[in-house]
Parts: sequence; structure tokens; C-alpha cells
Amino acid sequence: MSNTTMDATISDARVARCGIHISHGKMLKLTPFVEFAQAFDGVITVEVTNRSSAGSNTTHQENAFKAGHAPQSHIWIDRGSSLLMAMDVKDDRGKTVCDMRETVVL
Repeated sequence: MSNTTMDATISDARVARCGIHISHGKMLKLTPFVEFAQAFDGVITVEVTNRSSAGSNTTHQENAFKAGHAPQSHIWIDRGSSLLMAMDVKDDRGKTVCDMRETVVL
């Protein structure tokens, strides 16, 4: 099994790093992450579309975080031909602090 980390674009100094870890195996395990430079409240939204010869499947996940502690979450996906990943992290006032739009060819 190999691992890949896709970094997101940070637009707020309260975030040190954010993105999605991808663990490759029989299935793909996607783990969104946020490393905080300063504690605040907000929400992490991730949407992943898995495309294959059989069609496409979209998974949507939303998790709130408090005081700079994001819950650990995973998205498990069958291997397809490509993934379209969208991640949006907003503070409790609705300001985007980190975001990503990436296509990964598998």
C-alpha cells in the first residue's frame, strides 16, 4: 500500500496545513486533515466523485470542528479510473480558510 498527500490552498493564517491523505490498497482510503496554527470553530466539507467505466459515484461528507480540533474521518472508495476531490474548510462565520479542487487519475 502506498500513500499520497494532496495539499489544499490555504487562505487564512489560522491554518498551518490542510488537504487529503490518500492510502492506496484494494480500496482507497481518503482522510481529510486540517493542522491549525490557531484554534477556532468551523466545518470541513468534502465531496469525492469516483469515475470508472461503469459510471460515477459521488460521496459527500461534512464534519464540524471546535476549538481547532477536527474529528478524524475517512472516506472509503472502490478503485475507479479517476477521482474528483473537492474540500472546503470554513470558519464559524462562513469564511473559507482552506479549499481544494483536484482530479487524480488512478
